[in-house]
Amino acid sequence: MLGKDITNFYCMDCLADYLECTVEDLLEKIEEFKEEGCVLFK
Repeated sequence: MLGKDITNFYCMDCLADYLECTVEDLLEKIEEFKEEGCVLFK
């Protein structure tokens, strides 16, 4: 979600806060990426 070359890693709660969304929003987006064939979320 933040790119391939990131240097800061976040837990789901902190990432949701950083992106100003909910953990549920993140999980839904991850599933969308997986369905599109994204290999970053295996």
